[in-house]
Amino acid sequence: MIVKSRLLLLDGATGTELNRRGVDTGLPMWSANALTNDTGLNVLRQIHVDYLNAGADIITTNTFRTDRRARIDQVRGGDRPRGGG
Repeated sequence: MIVKSRLLLLDGATGTELNRRGVDTGLPMWSANALTNDTGLNVLRQIHVDYLNAGADIITTNTFRTDRRARIDQVRGGDRPRGGG
């Protein structure tokens, strides 16, 4: 239940924090690279803990580039042009 009597704080820029903490955020997966190995997962988990410790009330799910097409691009070795040519 959301309480209307106070402001709620949302977490911050997860992708920026991943990059700042040394996780590869390059194409084709961008910040979803954190989901591909234990180191990235641990860093991601710590970022969420740090936001909670800093006072965030809400932690968001980061799903950018976690779709099947992005994963196929990763397996194929990188981003490729899409569309008309």
